[in-house]
Amino acid sequence: MAKFDITDWSDFVRGVATPEDEETMRQLLAPTARDAVTTTELAESLSRVAAVGRSDIKDPVPPHAVRIAKAIATTRQAVAQQARRSSLLKRLRCAVTFDSLLQPAPAGTRDLDRSHRTMVFEANSYRVDLRLEQELEPRSAVAVGQVTQSDADKGPLPRVPVLIFAGQDEVDRTVTSRFGEFHFEGLPRRRLDLCLVIGEDFVELPLDLGSGPAEEAGQ
Repeated sequence: MAKFDITDWSDFVRGVATPEDEETMRQLLAPTARDAVTTTELAESLSRVAAVGRSDIKDPVPPHAVRIAKAIATTRQAVAQQARRSSLLKRLRCAVTFDSLLQPAPAGTRDLDRSHRTMVFEANSYRVDLRLEQELEPRSAVAVGQVTQSDADKGPLPRVPVLIFAGQDEVDRTVTSRFGEFHFEGLPRRRLDLCLVIGEDFVELPLDLGSGPAEEAGQ
């Protein structure tokens, strides 16, 4: 007797199995068939799943969910194929307009806490305020930021996909809140890229977490 996996049974309950397989599977569901009870339970469970799927089709997917899914899929494909300069997304040049690590301490004072670093990146009308925090146990980093746009009536940008890459490997991902904020914990202390997908714009921010500010200050 032919063996069928869960994919085959999914095709059966959805009515897309081949006629030959469908006939054989119906025989397996017969009360006199071996393991008929287990097979019937599986088919009934998959039928309920298929029914839920059909009912969900009636409800349209929110446009922002479609946009985020496409943006993330496009970004992952572009990175996997080493095509960050793909015509699918317009890659914007970013500039560091502020870095607390490069700011001199006020005269007569000592900066006792160099484990935190504040940076501001700008690309066209987009601005990313970023705070990096070094963790000693375990040896990792935290990144907290906000994405805004300086154009009129824009301000904080919600639902923006934010991805962290180490080379070609995706480390983590999130989506900005309604205030344009994002948060990552447990990032590896190494060279990373923080990537934003804003509509058709692709912004890539280099982050060097290999040696934290506290370590640099102690050199």
